[in-house]
Amino acid sequence: MPQLLILFVIFKVLQHSLEAWLGKVNKDYYQNNIEQKKVCNALKITPEEFSKTLNYANDKYSFSLYTEWAHLLIFIVFLAFGGFGYIESSSKQLATYFELKEIGTGVFFFAILGLLSMLYKLPFDWHHTFKLEEKHGFNRQTPKQFFIDRVKMLLLALLLSTLYSLGCSTSWKLPEIAGGCGLGES
Repeated sequence: MPQLLILFVIFKVLQHSLEAWLGKVNKDYYQNNIEQKKVCNALKITPEEFSKTLNYANDKYSFSLYTEWAHLLIFIVFLAFGGFGYIESSSKQLATYFELKEIGTGVFFFAILGLLSMLYKLPFDWHHTFKLEEKHGFNRQTPKQFFIDRVKMLLLALLLSTLYSLGCSTSWKLPEIAGGCGLGES
């Protein structure tokens, strides 16, 4: 692995470790009984109500700690085995096939990366919504709504990326268009 890539991974691990430590500091703060009493008084809620919130926060903290370390591990493995290079070559092939040149390569690169990311996070999102939130009585979503929301996210991402790529390709060709009708001359 090139030295710059190793340095990047080291900084990524350090960043993640710092965020995990800050999460623990935050958890220790809200576990403090004196602070809990202050919060209950300030919000005018009973200790039982606060206990429910605290249980949810503890479960959410544990789950996020696990998922964030899993995300980091998958990212490092993806990076180490040349995942970005594979996506880039696939994007170039698709752009060549559809005759879209560099802009098409970029659009396909981010589309593939976004799709892989969404598919990877799907089981974690499912668990968060239908296990964690349901356990604490917060979930009002049905599995059908969950998947409809994911389809909406994909369609919105497709729409925005298409508009962005059209905007880029138009602005790239703007000097040619302007010059062709006498507007680009000084």
